Amino acid sequence: MRNARLTFALAAALSCFGCSRCGREGGAREELLQLLPRDAEAVLVVPDIARLGQDLSSLEQLKVASFAAQLQGFPSASELVSSLMQQVGFDLRSREALEKAGVDPARGLAVVLLPGGHAYSAIAVRDAGAFRDALAKLARDRLGAGQVSTRRSGDLEITTFSANPALRAAMVLRGGFALVGGEDLAASLEGRAQVAPAASLSQDAAFAAASGRLPKERDFIGYFPPASAAGREYSVAGGAISGAISRREISLSLDLPWASVQRALSRASAAAPSPYGALAPDAFLVARYGGDPASLDGVWPRLVGPRAAGALRDAGFDVPSEVLSNVQPGAVLSLSLSSQVSFAQPLGSVDPRRVNPFRYVGVVAAAVVRDVAKAAATLEKLPSLAPAVGAQLRPAQVGGLRAFLATYSQGEGLDLALAGDRLLAAAPQARFSEALGRASGADAGPGPLGDPELRAALEKEPFAIAVDLRALRESVKALPGSAWGVGGFAIKASTVRWLDATDDLRAVTGWARARDGAVQAELTLRLTGE
Repeated sequence: MRNARLTFALAAALSCFGCSRCGREGGAREELLQLLPRDAEAVLVVPDIARLGQDLSSLEQLKVASFAAQLQGFPSASELVSSLMQQVGFDLRSREALEKAGVDPARGLAVVLLPGGHAYSAIAVRDAGAFRDALAKLARDRLGAGQVSTRRSGDLEITTFSANPALRAAMVLRGGFALVGGEDLAASLEGRAQVAPAASLSQDAAFAAASGRLPKERDFIGYFPPASAAGREYSVAGGAISGAISRREISLSLDLPWASVQRALSRASAAAPSPYGALAPDAFLVARYGGDPASLDGVWPRLVGPRAAGALRDAGFDVPSEVLSNVQPGAVLSLSLSSQVSFAQPLGSVDPRRVNPFRYVGVVAAAVVRDVAKAAATLEKLPSLAPAVGAQLRPAQVGGLRAFLATYSQGEGLDLALAGDRLLAAAPQARFSEALGRASGADAGPGPLGDPELRAALEKEPFAIAVDLRALRESVKALPGSAWGVGGFAIKASTVRWLDATDDLRAVTGWARARDGAVQAELTLRLTGE
């Protein structure tokens, strides 16, 4: 019953993920924002749902959507979405269906999440009678609430839906908008429809600022008010997220008030010659940091973990002075699928604390140092420090260069070396040897990511990442049958069929930067659609 009430209260929320041109004019409408409280845990706003049908239809065309629908027993993605629409009670793909149900698609929708997990919706209506009838049918079918009662209170019209004698849901009409809530909020919904202007989102300066910094072309915007307990717990209070969907991409953009990391995400004035050619040519993931590593002085303990950071401090090793200040902007990292990977044991059953990640992926990281002599001296200090972080570093000669080979309780670790002014870290050792050859110029190549658009995406912001899904698929397909364990031939064949169903997913790109007093980030799934 609780799930049914939640579906009723949040039926409109499904539309937030399908509208591809909503809010292109700028943002949420003022009249909708005036109904939304500033003391909520989170608020999700869709400025305009008129383009919902086109967007759902475009996503239904993806091979992966059809494949997922078939796994659920539906012949196509369209059939799966139609089933979901029946549960919601409105066919969100159709403007005509929405208008017939009394909804005004062009004036917006919002979902308000309150403490305790309670939620209600605010929906623009064009025909109050038709919308009331649609909700009455939904309440009867989903909640068993066949009794409908309507009364007026000032400028409010309150409709309750009951299953004698229990109140199951309520709708409050005010100024062309309907607030809809399930049993847990039905009795208090009348009061929630009368938000004072100063207590509404329309006068929240933090929301206005975040909304202004996020992309104007967006379908929805979510917001964690400064009063949000969950937002404070995860350090995102006052932060916002927006999203947009098109035939070519699905993107999420974030705007967060993380003052502590803003300096680390500022673009450096100049970058060193790129060490990109040292990366593995078969990599499916590449990340680049174009900020000044010296600005990571307050962030690096979070990156390595408090235990390792404390051990290095206790050992008297000054990471900012020894390492960060001596590395130039433009450091890069790549991940490749290991040729020795084994999926004989399901990944879900693997304890990451008890397995060496380099059994699954090869890692290569490269950066250009400012002072080669200082970098070499720093490397010589590391073998005595390694035990403090649970590792061992052994000096060795690899490819004619002095290197430091790492091991820890699970096996091989990240090996280190200098090749001229290039600092390398790689694992497993076979990857390390190859990277040294490329960095020294003996086997230099063009580097990973054959798609020039993905390479260009790495250069635009202080931190950027690109995942070539095509390269990842090809790497998995190239694995021998033995990688799949007993019955590997059949398992591989099934996996390849699944991968073929995802070939309209081209890549994932992301970036982060500091701008206008906030940290901004974007994550985009790039599609092959036109």
